Amino acid sequence: MRLRVFILGGTGFTGPHVVRRLADAGCEITLLHRGETQADLPGGVRELSGTRCRLEDHAAAIGTPDLFIDMIPYRRDEARATAAWIEPRAKRVLALSSADVYLSYGRLWGTEPGDPVPVPHAEDAPLRAKLSASGEAYDKTGVEEEYARIGATILRLPGIYGPRDRQHRLHSYLQRMDDGRPSIVLSAESAGFRFARAYVEDVAHAIALAALAPRARGRCYNVSEPATLTEREWIAAIAAAAGWDGTVVEVPGGDLPEPLRPKVDYRHDLVLDTTRIRDELGYAETMPPSEALRRTVAWERAHPPDPLPETNYDLEDEVLSRRSG
Repeated sequence: MRLRVFILGGTGFTGPHVVRRLADAGCEITLLHRGETQADLPGGVRELSGTRCRLEDHAAAIGTPDLFIDMIPYRRDEARATAAWIEPRAKRVLALSSADVYLSYGRLWGTEPGDPVPVPHAEDAPLRAKLSASGEAYDKTGVEEEYARIGATILRLPGIYGPRDRQHRLHSYLQRMDDGRPSIVLSAESAGFRFARAYVEDVAHAIALAALAPRARGRCYNVSEPATLTEREWIAAIAAAAGWDGTVVEVPGGDLPEPLRPKVDYRHDLVLDTTRIRDELGYAETMPPSEALRRTVAWERAHPPDPLPETNYDLEDEVLSRRSG
């Protein structure tokens, strides 16, 4: 019997990869999305147009799925309403969260004071007590609490990179490389900072594994690459994929012009322990890091942000001049 899957979202950055993996596994898939993004989806996938606040409009089409996946929960109130509506209908529920629920992220951005929390963070590490700067508009800790009440599977995702990344996470460094900059200026404080990342297709693989594993019910899983690079290592990896042979110049933040000074406290690393998902679900990356970055660089070059963000090359040149003088 085919597994009947209903997905809220599914046409954005990560969603189409999840859909394809579930379709390859023989699932019968229905999506509900707003129609703001178009995706190349497998044949046979049913698409409904609507919003999460009007799920009842599609009750007949949704039916009683074997699995409900919420790809886009952002606020506690919407998660509470969705969880209450779907609980009596779906056999299992999976919701996507973020690694920014950890206390280290709040301390990174200064919303919660304190010393660095030891890393890597396992799933039982301390979480943020305060909302992000976005307030009620973004509350993944609240989302997790609401979905945990109904025994949902929860995945905490890292910074995701890859083709179709609307945040263009590589662009700032890649633009400098492609503009022929001989050096990239980096604050000394950020050079050793580590932030969990993963390639989009690997994240989709993790989501699909959790979706297809009944034992994942009620479990929370971190997702991240096994080696969390420092910022200087991340730049070096992008440089290798982009063919850039320049240098990284590290400068104490206090010696940088104000626009270039660090805006966060880089003492607080965000490194995830992914032992649980690897041991329980057999998760492993499907894409070598070098190939993942090669594909991402190629896509970024073909699809730069529009408009391009402003650069601070004049200020960077002043810094480099002082360092060489």
